[in-house]
Parts: sequence; C-alpha cells; structure tokens
Amino acid sequence: MTEHAHNAAGTQGDRPVHPRDLILDSPMSGAQKRAVALAAVISALDGFDLLSVTFVAPALARAFQVDSAAIGILLSAGLVGALLGSITLAPLADIVGRRPIVLASLTVMVVGMLLSALCDSVFLLAIVRVLTGVGIGAMMVVVNPAAVEVANRRTRSLAIAMLAVGYPLGGALGGLASAFLLRHVSWHSVFLLGAVLTLLVVPFAAKALPESLAFLLARRRADSLGRVNSLLRRFGHTALAALPPVEQRRRTPYREIVRGRQLLTTVQVCVISLLLYMTIYFFLSWQPTMLVSAGFDASAAASVASAGSFLGAFVCAVFGLLSRRVDGRLLAAVGIFGLGILVIAFGLVPSVPVLVILTGVLAASSVAAGTLGLMITTADAFAAPIRATGTGVVLGIGRIGSAAAPALAGALFAAGGGRTEIAVVMGSLAVVSGLVLLTVRRGARRDS
Repeated sequence: MTEHAHNAAGTQGDRPVHPRDLILDSPMSGAQKRAVALAAVISALDGFDLLSVTFVAPALARAFQVDSAAIGILLSAGLVGALLGSITLAPLADIVGRRPIVLASLTVMVVGMLLSALCDSVFLLAIVRVLTGVGIGAMMVVVNPAAVEVANRRTRSLAIAMLAVGYPLGGALGGLASAFLLRHVSWHSVFLLGAVLTLLVVPFAAKALPESLAFLLARRRADSLGRVNSLLRRFGHTALAALPPVEQRRRTPYREIVRGRQLLTTVQVCVISLLLYMTIYFFLSWQPTMLVSAGFDASAAASVASAGSFLGAFVCAVFGLLSRRVDGRLLAAVGIFGLGILVIAFGLVPSVPVLVILTGVLAASSVAAGTLGLMITTADAFAAPIRATGTGVVLGIGRIGSAAAPALAGALFAAGGGRTEIAVVMGSLAVVSGLVLLTVRRGARRDS
C-alpha cells in the first residue's frame, strides 16, 4: 500500500477525501486497467453480435428463399431489440447496479446467438434477433459508464476511445471470421462463433468487472460501507471509516432541453441524429447484400465490410487525436458530409470490382467518422446541467432511425429499387443532416 493511497483514503489536511476523488486523482491500479480492457472487449463483442446478421444476410436469402423485404425486417429486428433493451433493461442499472446488468446482458446475448444458429425460418430468426438485440442494447448503454466510472481522471478519455474503437474493431474481426466460415462451413457457424466468444467472456466479466462506486454511494444499504471499502482495497487504497454524506441530486426536467433558444437546438440535433443513424444502419445492414448483388460472393462481401470496419477504427482514432487541435464543428461536418457522399458514391459506381471495393471500404470506414461527428455535435449542443438528458433524447431518436432504416431499404429493394437508387436516397439523408448541422447555433455549450 502506498503512502499516497493511505493519505488519500483518510484526509487531506482537515478535509476528508471523497472516495470518488480518490479514484479520479490516483494512479490506475491493475484491477482498474483490467476492468477498462474488459469493457473494450465487450464493446467489440457488441459490434460482432449486432453486425453478424448483416454478414450472413445474403446466405440467409438463398437458404430461406425470401425477398429483400423479409431480409430488411430481419436486419431491423436486432436493432429494434437494441432499442427496447436500451430503454427497458438498461435503466435498471441505476436500481440494481451496473455489474448485474452487464452479466445479464451477456447471458441474453449468448442465448440469443445460440438460438439464432438453430432457427429454420426467417420469422423465427427475426424473433430471436429481437431477443439478442435486447441484450446488446442494454450492454451498449451500460458498459460505457461502467468503464468510465472505474477510470481515473487522466485515463477517462482513453477509456472512452477504447470503447469507441472496440465496436468497429469487433465488427471487422467478425467480418473476417464470417468470410472464412461462410466459405468453409455455413451461416449457422457465424452465430455459433458469436455465442462461444460471448460465453468465454462471461466468467472474466464476473471476476474482473467491479460494481460502480457511483452506484454504491448513491444506493445506500446496510452493507454499503463494506462494499465501498472492498472496492477501494481492490483498487489499492485503504478503507474508509465512514461513508461521505449522500449527495442530493437535482434532476434536470426534460422541459429544460425544450425551453427558449434551446428548443431549436434540440430539434436540430435530433433531426441530425435521426437522419444520420438511418444512413449508418442502412449501409451497415445492407452493404454485404449489395456487394453480392454487384457480383461478389457472400464471403468476399464480408471481407470488404471487415476491411471498412478496420479502416473505420483507424479513422476513429485519428479523429480523436485531431479533436484536440481542430475545431469540433469542422470535424463533425467532415465526418457527416463524408459519410453521405461516400455512401452515394458507393451507389453510383458501376459494378467494376475495384471501384465497388474501394468505395465500399471508404464508405464503411466513414461510418465511424459520422458517428463521432454526431457525438461532437451533441456534446456542443447542451450545457453540462442538461447534457445527459439531451444526449439521451438525441440518441433515442437516432435509435428509432437505426431500427427503421434496414426495413425501409428492404421494402425499397423489394419494390424494384437497385443499389444506385437506394444508396443515393439513403446517403442523401446524411448530407441533409450535415446541412442541418451548419444551421445549429454555436455556443450552446457554455462550460468546460
């Protein structure tokens, strides 16, 4: 035990040190580093599990002899489940804790992926994908604060970046694995792989993921002091003699985000989120199938999608570095307009393999840039006291678009639309969201 830890856990001069500040201001322990790394792995699993159905969609269409409308509903099913999970299961984390919800979500994902491999119809698979999506949606919402709350002040930005990169990286690795399995085994094996990988993570999560200090301090029980001290000792600090007083939190009413000048900003950012997520999840969901229609086999299509995800992880890292030096509004505009233009380009190029691959990889990589653009825009649109509420509303609107887009595109394909027409229409939504971004007033963010 270090002297620093001993002093910090006691008092600082005559003032007791809050355990939250102790964790924020002390060096990261091995247990904290393992928890953040585990959260990044879970984020990668989310990426693989949610996108796995897009990799096998062309094979499913052939196996079940169904049209594009049915595949569109199937592609939307997991996203509908993710929406349900984020608004039903995830809020329970503030009641029962982050850790139980993470473990429950992982279990739901294992069961869902296993059942997906056993389905013998698109209808059954769609139902199971909703179930799997519930676990994924809850996980995506809960794992971020779970990781951030165990990190110290210096490492929090890195923890967020690791989670942001983990999702596309998981999709990329899943694409590579799917390409091999589709070529040498069957579509069932892709879901089985997801189930096995997720199952392997469960015992590590049970061992390495601690409960959130913020939750332990907010939800006081008879054994709260013991639980907090157990966590502090795990992180290399000495125990507390008593818990700090309960902090009275002032809840921000939703009316604050629709009051006065803030109303217009909130509506604008919600429109950006809705349109942008429609473009993103149309492309993520339908890219492999569109590549097959352009002459590629399912394995090659998964490889192209995987390459785009790898490049997207790199783009995400570059944008993160540039955010310290370049104006956030400029980065957001580049990311959002870039996504729309590249998706449109993917639709317009002729079915020449090199052109389709090039635009496909670039468009897939721009998904990360577009997503970061939305994150930057949302953070700038709301001041600190209303940021959590505003961000929740904006992302909720975006999830509605993400769930609707694959089914909408499937209906357009079934009605006779082709890659060119539909990619242009859906890519244009991101361009429109970029134009809306240019109208959002600056200075909505009035804090650090």
